[in-house]
Amino acid sequence: MALPPPTIYGQWHIITDSIYMNVDGLQPSINLYKGTSGDFFDFGLNGNFTWHEQSMGSDSGYYSYSNSVIAFGYFPVSTPNGLGVAQNFNITLLTGSNLVLTNGPLPLHGPSGYAGEVLRFSR
Repeated sequence: MALPPPTIYGQWHIITDSIYMNVDGLQPSINLYKGTSGDFFDFGLNGNFTWHEQSMGSDSGYYSYSNSVIAFGYFPVSTPNGLGVAQNFNITLLTGSNLVLTNGPLPLHGPSGYAGEVLRFSR
């Protein structure tokens, strides 16, 4: 497994978390969350992943990296013994102070439906 670029390591503050979807024939919708001072993703040197967003967070996550795709899995605090969440995101921007991760568009309900997510971070 490839090592991620060194600039990914450490804590990133969430600027926005946008989820968008379009179901066939309906108006596209966007759900935009604006991060607060306590919201972050933290990518550790050994693959550990901690996060806090809105009223949820966890320190029991992990991540891996391959070909500009970062995959992370985590257990929300609200379901620590339940099913975890695993997601793959493309790294579309990575500098020393800015990070943008995108997921999608993914097929959703019919031939022209789609959904996706865009996470924007800064430090």
